[in-house]
Amino acid sequence: MPGRYTRRQLDSQADMIAASIVNNTSFNCIATKLVITSRSWDQRQEFLERIQRRLEQQPARRAWYPGATSLWETLTQRQAPADGTLPTVFRTGLDPEREAHWTEREWFVPCVAEVALEAGSVDEFCSRASEHTRRIPGSLAANVTLPKAADHATRRRQELLLDHLAYGVVAVNCWSALAFAFTSIPWGGFPGGTLQAPESGLGMVHNPLLLPMVHNSILRGPLVSWPKPPWFAWNTRGVQLTRGVTDLYARAGAGRPTLLALARLLPDVLAG
Repeated sequence: MPGRYTRRQLDSQADMIAASIVNNTSFNCIATKLVITSRSWDQRQEFLERIQRRLEQQPARRAWYPGATSLWETLTQRQAPADGTLPTVFRTGLDPEREAHWTEREWFVPCVAEVALEAGSVDEFCSRASEHTRRIPGSLAANVTLPKAADHATRRRQELLLDHLAYGVVAVNCWSALAFAFTSIPWGGFPGGTLQAPESGLGMVHNPLLLPMVHNSILRGPLVSWPKPPWFAWNTRGVQLTRGVTDLYARAGAGRPTLLALARLLPDVLAG
């Protein structure tokens, strides 16, 4: 969403997007595949450069998903490395009309595109962004970077966009994967799919409260995340946290006390 962000907020949100791209070599149903910005946003280039810089700092990961190498070569029109890895490609300034193949399907490879919409105001951007999302496949989840609005009218327009995005989960300032991880938030494609055209699936799971007729779920987070989320590939304590969480679940599954195991995680959480 266009607006004014501090340097720290830009860094945090750029990292959030980059993390959602590289996680699991981007072989996730909710890996970011398209970034939509406003061409007139004065911080657009700075934001994109932050994402690109973070992606370039990450090593190419193994192409372990069946058929991924062929798909990557088809989309990028490049030959994949001979070592079996797939570099992450961030294609900015995409022309959705001339390069429609980038957005006509979900490419299950570490490639993501950016489309800059012509919009002179927040209201115009919200309208065009909402319209654009309805022209691309998929209805599972979307992430929205949302600045603090200076006036009531802008806040209302922001909320209107969140309410009308046709996705099962809309995550504000955080990765939509959290909604799946929490397991208490209804998870599934936006209502309206059919057996002939299921979009991102029919029905929902993870609804322990048995909420009826769920339209979508909105998950909200801060513009700056602290401590550093453990799913960030550059979290320096990621291995320790993974082992600690595994031990925690093992203890819980065996009916053993978990409070001490949970406390042991705290130093790694804060040091990441």
